[in-house]
Amino acid sequence: MPLDRPNTSAVYDTAEQFHILVDSVEEYAIYMLDPNGNVVTWNTGAQKIKGYTAEEIVGKNFACFYTAEDVAADKPQSNLREAARRGHIRDQGLRIRKDGSTCANNKAQRATAGAIDR
Repeated sequence: MPLDRPNTSAVYDTAEQFHILVDSVEEYAIYMLDPNGNVVTWNTGAQKIKGYTAEEIVGKNFACFYTAEDVAADKPQSNLREAARRGHIRDQGLRIRKDGSTCANNKAQRATAGAIDR
């Protein structure tokens, strides 16, 4: 007996509902990165917290959120490698907003290259 598979319309509707849910979160910056650390998706919370619109940041590397010292120490790429190796990573530190101000950050990063900042 074949397994029932959801129809394409139901899968699309569920994906769209999930996108709406994630985008409505304003207290957390939720975004996805590609394997190289480039921003792929950007939610409303990310815009509110980081200061970039999706149009400004999608396609840019997430290293722009790190301090110059952390970039020089290869921390962004090291975190990507560690997330790929372990399946996830938790990181704390100062991050840079669009306006140049800093904010304390707790970040969970998964190997699927998604990130949630608070």
